[in-house]
Amino acid sequence: MSAGTEVVVKTNVEKNTDKTFLMAIGVVFLVGLGFWIKQIMGGFSGYSAQYAWGLYIAAFFTAVAGGAGVMILAAITNIMNIIDERKSRQFYMAAVAMFVMAGFFILADLGAPLNIFKLVFTTNMSAPMVLDFWLLMACVVICIISVFLKGQSKNLSIVGLVLAFVLLVVEAWLIASGNAQQLWGITMGGGIAFIQVAIMSFSLLMLIGQDAKYVKLGLVFGLLIFLGVSLTDLLAGLSDGGRLGLQWAAVANSYVFWIGIVVGAIAPLVLLLKAKELVKNSRIVISALAMLGVLFTKLSYVWSSQAVPAIDIGANSAAGFHLEEIIVVIGFTALGILVYYGLNARKGGA
Repeated sequence: MSAGTEVVVKTNVEKNTDKTFLMAIGVVFLVGLGFWIKQIMGGFSGYSAQYAWGLYIAAFFTAVAGGAGVMILAAITNIMNIIDERKSRQFYMAAVAMFVMAGFFILADLGAPLNIFKLVFTTNMSAPMVLDFWLLMACVVICIISVFLKGQSKNLSIVGLVLAFVLLVVEAWLIASGNAQQLWGITMGGGIAFIQVAIMSFSLLMLIGQDAKYVKLGLVFGLLIFLGVSLTDLLAGLSDGGRLGLQWAAVANSYVFWIGIVVGAIAPLVLLLKAKELVKNSRIVISALAMLGVLFTKLSYVWSSQAVPAIDIGANSAAGFHLEEIIVVIGFTALGILVYYGLNARKGGA
């Protein structure tokens, strides 16, 4: 077999593999969509706990962190001429995929379609959640324009940088302004949250095949800082004599938190430091573990603040995992993968 024939055969095999993979991902999305529709129509079977949305809100903030973070990195690298146009487009494609996932996660969180309608058409732009929604939409528009725009526009990159940064600040404000959940303001609206933006950003770049040294370096540094800040905040929080201390105690007793720390931070950090060269499979494993670590730690903060609310709301228990809720999250994650592949195919693998 000639070299040219081998290349053609290999290309055809890769195309067939991608087609099979995307078909499988499409099925996963449809299954998740079906369970979401079931949730809208009648709720989840056997779900009597008061808090049924912990995983959705944690997934939403995780996805936004990834999208906004990659958007910021795309803007900075464009302005400083660090990457070429092809890589820049891939950055923005990844950001769009994450924002789409975030949009569907928050739709699942809001529940009834009427709540979605109220959010979109309200005129109260001073409400953090409304402002957050429109900033998210603006970021999506900038990213899509950047994907299809010929050449790199530094002015557009600056606009995108500002919008993505403001989006993160508004979300931190949204979380920190809720006086019912003291723990949220510290963990999901403070320093830990912004460190997780870096982890999500570099993990996402690694996942889509960016193998530049600064990607690995950024992820290693982010994971190290995250471990230091998370454990320091935990130890400091446990010394608090009020309800905040009880919330931190709930975090310390949360198996989800420790899974996030061990599996989602320590494990990828060890793999990164030991690996001399990151092949495709190891990049996927490392980035997936790191992103799951962000999701799990955010979820532990949500559950812990629900278990010990800062004000008496009549119920002191947090809902655990529900299979149907997990299926919906996996399904909407599959949608993000389809969006990325779709944009990539649209630009001819640009």
